Amino acid sequence: MPFLAPKLSGFARYDRISTYFSPSNSSGRATRFYKFTADAALPAGPLTVRENGVLVGNVSLGSTAAGQLSDLSLGADPELRFSRSVTVLNTEKDGSGRILSRSYRVSYALTSTKSAATTAQVREQVYGQSVVVDGKVQTGNPVMVTRYVTVPAGGKANVTFTLKVRGG
Repeated sequence: MPFLAPKLSGFARYDRISTYFSPSNSSGRATRFYKFTADAALPAGPLTVRENGVLVGNVSLGSTAAGQLSDLSLGADPELRFSRSVTVLNTEKDGSGRILSRSYRVSYALTSTKSAATTAQVREQVYGQSVVVDGKVQTGNPVMVTRYVTVPAGGKANVTFTLKVRGG
């Protein structure tokens, strides 16, 4: 918005991996996000995002009040890939052999080809009558498991957590 010159605070670039729990392995690309807070109201309209003078993408910005956090998705990030693996740790059955709950280890391996480190947010939505994450009982259904990791430039990082899911 060339006619506006708002002061931005809390500006951050990050990547997000957002999935629903499944016992199957998967892989894909992260989604690129930018967040900031402007000191003045911003009108709705197209927004061009550049990083170091390089066009990153275009996004539509909704009307935003002064001081309101804006969180913009710019689509798939070709420079951050992930591989997700799930291992069954335990299966609890009743006397008739029906499955009551299962425990899993969920591991994400992130690989970056970026020239700078990036923060990645890993979010996994889990449904079940009862969900335990890393040994702690969770409330609500679904449960959102959220982890953050810094992925070094041209490097790798891992995120791992355990789940125990009863019903689902």
